[in-house]
Amino acid sequence: MDNFAKDEFDPAVLLQQKSGGYELMLIGMSEAGYAIVDERGLQGGGYTWEGLCRYLVRSRAPELVSEITYDCEGDTFIAQAQSLEVIRKVGALVQQAMNDPVLIREAFDKAEPDELE
Repeated sequence: MDNFAKDEFDPAVLLQQKSGGYELMLIGMSEAGYAIVDERGLQGGGYTWEGLCRYLVRSRAPELVSEITYDCEGDTFIAQAQSLEVIRKVGALVQQAMNDPVLIREAFDKAEPDELE
């Protein structure tokens, strides 16, 4: 896999798969994210971020829903797409949520509860 600019989607990284697709891997969380996870008693790992990402894509970029797959496990969040443009849009949504306490709270409030576990 090739790495792209390390801080382009901080705290996530964009990687190119050997198969030709792309993935976005979350490697940390913002202070606001940690605070809300603690406040709500959530695990805060990969599945929590998958639920948040699903909400963000559905609400802010619904045209991408069918273009994204997820490969989350334990503490690892990975979103995958065949298109670099698509994965960059998803990365921008995740980064925006990480840096906007209002948006991240909205995502936690409106995401499907069973998707946040």
